[in-house]
Amino acid sequence: MEIAHRIEDNISILSLKGDLTAEGVDRLQETVHPFVSDPMIRGILLNFENVGSISSSGVSLLISIYRDLEPREANLVVCHLNRRHNSLFYTMGLDKVMRILVTEEDALKSFDVI
Repeated sequence: MEIAHRIEDNISILSLKGDLTAEGVDRLQETVHPFVSDPMIRGILLNFENVGSISSSGVSLLISIYRDLEPREANLVVCHLNRRHNSLFYTMGLDKVMRILVTEEDALKSFDVI
């Protein structure tokens, strides 16, 4: 998995490319870890536009990120889910623990209203 990262308005934005399976999960966890505990980061935005498969370990990692952010009132937002991923996230109830938006622009704006 390739991960492009930038910070905008104290939001850590990670654009993912590839599969969020075993190796991808390790890579994402390694990349996101410093931002989860950084008090200056007010949220993490994951852009799934170029993600193929998501394994159960990938879903578990997303829940773990949410749980790590929650105590300090930071947010996890995802965007650009394809139809299959969108269905998976809603079926699993992930929409109850993270915002799911269509575009990165809308996802960034959502941090101002959370």
